[in-house]
Amino acid sequence: MQKLVNLGYRIFQLDHYCGIEQRPMGDIVRVDGVQPVSLLTSHLIEQGMMRIGFLSEHSSTYESMHDRYVGFLAAMEQAGIPLEEDLVRPNMESDHFYYPENFDKIVASYDTLPEAIVCGNDMIAKRLTESFRKIGVRVPEDVALTGFDDDEDRMLYPFFSTVHVDTKWLGRRMVHEFLWREEHPEAPKERILVSGEVVVRRSSCKRQG
Repeated sequence: MQKLVNLGYRIFQLDHYCGIEQRPMGDIVRVDGVQPVSLLTSHLIEQGMMRIGFLSEHSSTYESMHDRYVGFLAAMEQAGIPLEEDLVRPNMESDHFYYPENFDKIVASYDTLPEAIVCGNDMIAKRLTESFRKIGVRVPEDVALTGFDDDEDRMLYPFFSTVHVDTKWLGRRMVHEFLWREEHPEAPKERILVSGEVVVRRSSCKRQG
């Protein structure tokens, strides 16, 4: 990207690297992850759940994933619930992370099952559900799960409580920014957050009684 900038090209990003030293090379348009994940986590807490885990990849690498982790932490802190380190895994970086057998290992590693797990995206929630089912653990009756993206191909019915991302509008907003930048090339770089909509479905609602 730096080579492209040096050649005079404009850069438009849908995500960015974490770190104060990571200066954006162009305008950034991305989905807000902090508030919706905080709301999803609070939704679990309001049902009386306290042993809540977090599972995601690259939370210390990419802003989009980091924001989701921050939202989880904010809700837990606001509720005064201490984190259990063995349940909070924000930086899974294995090249084989999404392989089903890797999730079998993750599920087997829980000494005591959490009451709920906030997942960084829907695919993680789906893989966890599949691995839990192999050992007879029910979602949501035994472990509640939430995802992110509202990806219909990864929903399992649809089934997961998640954050709906309107990808068509996200694309349109990127084009709007591109056209605006054509008219204002000297303006400061912009960071634009597009809101996501929390969608509560069965995966996060434990049956009563």
